[in-house]
Amino acid sequence: GLLRSKSFCERVSDAINALICDTASFDSISGSNHVFQSLLLSSSFCFELHRSAKEIMEINARPIALNSRLRCKLRKYYFLGKFDLQPFLSMKPAFIPKVLELVTRSEKWVQDPDKPRGNGRYILSLE
Repeated sequence: GLLRSKSFCERVSDAINALICDTASFDSISGSNHVFQSLLLSSSFCFELHRSAKEIMEINARPIALNSRLRCKLRKYYFLGKFDLQPFLSMKPAFIPKVLELVTRSEKWVQDPDKPRGNGRYILSLE
């Protein structure tokens, strides 16, 4: 019926994904929830999470500081190809190197050799 129509499902899916993290702009990513880690869905629901929402919840589950989660999301979803420079135009010139560092670095999982599997940390790399 009406509740199972494709347009309704798409709207619900988009709304839930936007609640997890709206990747449309620098401000929306910065203002998103950085602790939301999972969503339990019944198989009777007619929508699915977007791949980015699943990735964002994985980032939120990482044992790192909230600011590190934000930086990871900005690197992954904002600084791709052509991006809007408007959020940086009023920035003090001294901060520009930090922005460049944010754009050019990526995170890599490193396993702690002296600890059981799954114990490690994310480090920044220039790969």
